[in-house]
Amino acid sequence: MFALLSGVLMAMMTVYAKYSKTNIQHYYIISNIIEIIIGMLFMALNPPTFTFHSIIGILILGIFSFGIPQILFARAIKHTTPIEASVLLMLDPILNTLSVIIFIGE
Repeated sequence: MFALLSGVLMAMMTVYAKYSKTNIQHYYIISNIIEIIIGMLFMALNPPTFTFHSIIGILILGIFSFGIPQILFARAIKHTTPIEASVLLMLDPILNTLSVIIFIGE
């Protein structure tokens, strides 16, 4: 459910960012804040247990798997067509799955 809400929010922000003349990164920050709020609601229903290693893993994944690519995508979207932007967004889950299969063997 969270992934669906997050995907819809990102799709709306991508379409808006493509045709907006303002700074796109502000809208991505707003969408991330909304996603954090929604995620916290789901975490309240099923509270996780955190360890030092899980927190380090979350930080590394947040920075390198989500933060940097999102900044680069926000900058590049002004130079692409809507179809190219959609294809880039659709490649993310496919490439993530393939990289887990190749590097972790899961």
